[in-house]
Amino acid sequence: MWDFKFQVKSMLRKQWRLPESAAQRICDVFLRQFRLRPDHSELELDAWRTLLWVSALGADYQHLAGLLLN
Repeated sequence: MWDFKFQVKSMLRKQWRLPESAAQRICDVFLRQFRLRPDHSELELDAWRTLLWVSALGADYQHLAGLLLN
């Protein structure tokens, strides 16, 4: 998971110029939610991951959710 967090945080900072604190918070929230594995059995995997990213990114950055999935 460390490598994942580092890669995503780096992408958020380099490609979209997010502040260090925002990139760190986004990664922390996503991983926390992912580990809790909320039951969304009605959603397909990609939709569930998008939901996690939208939630972690918050209102200011949620437009990046689709870009993070690619």
